[in-house]
Amino acid sequence: ALDGAAPAEKGGKAEDGRAAFQAALSIDAANADAQVGLARTTAEVRRREEAQREADRLLEIARHDLEAVNRYLYDPNAQYAELVRRVEERQKLIDVAIAKAPGKALGHYLLARVWEIKGWEDRAEAAYRKALELEPMLGPAHDQLGRLLLARAGRTLVGTSPEERAARRLQ
Repeated sequence: ALDGAAPAEKGGKAEDGRAAFQAALSIDAANADAQVGLARTTAEVRRREEAQREADRLLEIARHDLEAVNRYLYDPNAQYAELVRRVEERQKLIDVAIAKAPGKALGHYLLARVWEIKGWEDRAEAAYRKALELEPMLGPAHDQLGRLLLARAGRTLVGTSPEERAARRLQ
């Protein structure tokens, strides 16, 4: 059982390594290597779980606030500079959450929404695609990506250039 523990742990599979160390200890409870390995992998699993919880907390804050920002888009008195300020504040939370839990599709989805609001369609598309790679059944990412691609196709038909879109981002 101990033979599989180290490769699993080194391969980034702390849960599998922990299970292998536990199996080794069930055979020989005095095995010092298994005891140390179990303690190490248990600590790693706990660290990852805490990172996941913190990422969830940050993403929930960002998601809620981005909904408010999205409503602000439809305010006739909205100022673009204020909109960007609000979005950039939330982007910081999302970036931290993605760093803590890069495998969470919601983080990439919310980052895509940020990029889209800021006018960076290429980055938004990449982030939507990453979210869908991580969670293929994430319906909102499919919807938003489809809407983004349809809007892009519509602009192509009416001749809006990338330069014109870049100029609008700077306004």
